[in-house]
Amino acid sequence: MPNQLTIVQAANVWKQKKVRYNVDLSGNYGQAAGVAPEVLNLNGATGNYDPDQYWGYQGPKFVSITNLPAGYNCQIVPGADALHPILKVFSSEGVELAAGAYPAALAAELNFFIEAWGADFK
Repeated sequence: MPNQLTIVQAANVWKQKKVRYNVDLSGNYGQAAGVAPEVLNLNGATGNYDPDQYWGYQGPKFVSITNLPAGYNCQIVPGADALHPILKVFSSEGVELAAGAYPAALAAELNFFIEAWGADFK
């Protein structure tokens, strides 16, 4: 099973929409030349904030990591479009996680959050 995003908070702040997601990593990390390691599908998230969770066609302006998994570094990089940013995971500074199954500690991490900000189109 690929990653799962769950919306834990959605708000409108100063005419900007902010959605906070819990990231559940499972399955395999796909680090390889030309292959996106972990594509995040923002419009595919589950949660209780259905009216505010969708970003339309343009997606958010910013996606950031608000809480890192213990012992790992992560980076959000642009994906094919703004609705599908890519999450890169590093086991130490500058050393990307090898392709294969996620380490047990990372797969069990419950406090891994990202936030997306963008124009509120209400």
